[in-house]
Amino acid sequence: MKIEIPDALVDELIRLSKKADKTPERVVHEALAEHLEDLDDYFCALEAIEENKKAGGKTYTLEEVKKELGLEDEDIS
Repeated sequence: MKIEIPDALVDELIRLSKKADKTPERVVHEALAEHLEDLDDYFCALEAIEENKKAGGKTYTLEEVKKELGLEDEDIS
């Protein structure tokens, strides 16, 4: 697979690779793997929400949960 990366992004990749003491290829590999895992988690969550809705379940906002647990004054966002 080949991809085109804008020069500014390549420059940033090289700069950060040096700071991390890794090859640019390693940094790209790790970033891509992490992003794909996050994307999979996102789609799994969407699927779970849809299944919950179809089953007549309810979802709650963070504010509702904090209120129910008595944590209105806590900063847990």
